[in-house]
Amino acid sequence: MPVFPGSTSSSAPHHLPDVIGKSWGVYGDTASITWLTMDGIKSEEMTVSLQRNRDLGFYDVAIWGPGMNQVNCSTEFFGWAHGVTDSYFTRDLSELPAAVLAAIGTSEAIVLHGDAKQDPEYEPFGVNVYWPIGGCKDKFPATATYSMAVVHPQNKTQSFSLGVGMAESFTADELILMSFPMLETFLWGGRSMVSLVMIFAMTWLLTYVTILYWFSNRYAQLQPRLISSIASYVLWLGLSGLVASSAVWLSQLIWSLQYVSFVTSMWIAIGVHIVMPLIYVELVIGFYDPRFFTQGTRIWSGILVIVGAVLMLFLAWQSYVVFPSLVVVGAIMHMF
Repeated sequence: MPVFPGSTSSSAPHHLPDVIGKSWGVYGDTASITWLTMDGIKSEEMTVSLQRNRDLGFYDVAIWGPGMNQVNCSTEFFGWAHGVTDSYFTRDLSELPAAVLAAIGTSEAIVLHGDAKQDPEYEPFGVNVYWPIGGCKDKFPATATYSMAVVHPQNKTQSFSLGVGMAESFTADELILMSFPMLETFLWGGRSMVSLVMIFAMTWLLTYVTILYWFSNRYAQLQPRLISSIASYVLWLGLSGLVASSAVWLSQLIWSLQYVSFVTSMWIAIGVHIVMPLIYVELVIGFYDPRFFTQGTRIWSGILVIVGAVLMLFLAWQSYVVFPSLVVVGAIMHMF
């Protein structure tokens, strides 16, 4: 689950709960120290991975808590070694900022070096590109709360993505609201907000105008009820947003191909985030027209449209909840 902690401190760290049953992607930069905590369970797997975006650079992660002297980090976790000392973690804390050393105190601690040089990797869930630069895989030595600090050893600003945990798990509300953190990951990766807004707005407007033109002649001789007319416009606004969502996802996939070659997992984004919303929009435009339906047909067909719109909340993640909701509202209005 992507999270952007923002401002943190040693006394008010961002907490990552249940890292055994849920993976977290922590995003930010090293302009200031990012303070984190996580709940460890003895003998359960502890995994921390360090990634950066396309901006060349490095950073370190300090981890401290009970029994950390027992943690050695598997050398096979990522398949690379630290570029200088032939190990990507150390117990030498001398390069850490004074604030982190003060927070560690007498606790047992290790430092993960994020400076490996590896080829970029495509991440299918978020449709983004990451440069892996370090990591640690071992067992939690105790059931306790462990602390982390993301720092730059030279006090420079570097964008980071810290993966904590390996189990993919999401609640329904997290999936529904995924549009917003996903947009933030696009920006973190290097996309421009202006370009994303332009792609969405232009696609939305073009689609909406096309739908209006498509139906204008069809309805020219009708004298529909006011609520029915409003319902159609609301519905079309929502459908246009779903098409715009597909356009944003397509642009993100094309952007990713600047850095990585096409891989099989890209078909997930193509099918789920791009094609399926377009198919849904085509089906609704082609077959759903309550103005020509009987009352009974209007109700059950509206229910089908609503079910599809709810599904779009989980697929059309760049529609920002609003546009699938407009489809639902339009379908409900058409029932009356």
